[in-house]
Amino acid sequence: MTYLFGFAGFCAGFYAGLMMLKPAMRRYSNRQLMTDKQLAKKVGWIPWVVAFIGMGLGIYAFDILYFTGLTDVME
Repeated sequence: MTYLFGFAGFCAGFYAGLMMLKPAMRRYSNRQLMTDKQLAKKVGWIPWVVAFIGMGLGIYAFDILYFTGLTDVME
C-alpha cells in the first residue's frame, strides 16, 4: 500500500511540476523550445524535483493514515 501512495504522489507531483512549467514556457517560441539545449538544463529538473516531493508527501500521508488506524477501513 505504501508503494501505491508513493506512486500516486509521484504522478501527481510530476503533473504539478509540468503545470508549473507551463506559464514559464509560454514566452518561448516552438523553434526555441526545439533548438535551445540550455533551456532543458535550466528548467528540466523542476518536474522531477516536484515529483519526488510529491512521492514523499504520498508516503507521509500513508504513514499518517497507517499510524492513526485509518487503514483498517481500507483493508
